[in-house]
Amino acid sequence: MAAIPLLEETSGGPAGAMVSGLAGLARDADPAHIELLANDRPERKLAVYPASAGFDLVEELDYLCTRTIEPNVFFNPRFLA
Repeated sequence: MAAIPLLEETSGGPAGAMVSGLAGLARDADPAHIELLANDRPERKLAVYPASAGFDLVEELDYLCTRTIEPNVFFNPRFLA
């Protein structure tokens, strides 16, 4: 069963401008900023999951971490909180 994210946001969508307008943060757009957003980059997505969502992968992460050339503490399941 897939974990459900606590928070999920996408970049480059029209919702960001609408929300900033509702919050009273509307301002004139910087031309350089418009050029960055107007290109054809794929949409980026940020998802924040609860800590318990990673415990399904503990065995797989442990297997991979023991076989790495340079261990990375961020992916080692021994340091999961």
